[in-house]
Amino acid sequence: MPWKWDVYVMPSRFLYQGFVNSKLPWRTAATYLEELSRYHHPSYETQRLLSEPAPGISASPSEDNMRYFNVMILGPTQSPYEGGVFKLELFLPEEYPMSAPKVRFLTKIYHPNIDKLGRICLDILKDKWSPALQIRTVLLSIQALLSAPNPDDPLSENIAKHWKTNEAEAVETAKEWTRLYASGA
Repeated sequence: MPWKWDVYVMPSRFLYQGFVNSKLPWRTAATYLEELSRYHHPSYETQRLLSEPAPGISASPSEDNMRYFNVMILGPTQSPYEGGVFKLELFLPEEYPMSAPKVRFLTKIYHPNIDKLGRICLDILKDKWSPALQIRTVLLSIQALLSAPNPDDPLSENIAKHWKTNEAEAVETAKEWTRLYASGA
């Protein structure tokens, strides 16, 4: 009978000084990925988001599609977005968690890393995505992006240029847009 080769993985907590106890839970990579995806199943993540909400973030699934979330993020304190309530939509593609969720702002916002269509320039939504990340991590990262705009990696070139040439004026514009579009969203 020919040998069947497979990759085996074991949680690192069972390793002790480089030796492995053979009675501990070895499993194939496929089994491990299946187990991992169980924790990334939309219903598991939804339950966690509802039972352990992150401060300043509200996310609830649509009644007719568990992969579509209505999200609200409060503008972080000591940022140009303070006092604003920003609506976003988040969608989990079929390939999730192997591919990143699709997220965009529905509320207009003046930010160098967010374009006029609400698309977000955030590395974990693109090339830095990992199946180990969860919806909660994505939303916290977006909230952090509101605290620290990065005009050196812009999605909106005009806003980034404004931010670099006259940051004080750009911050005032962001505050004004927050008052106009994100008050009582």
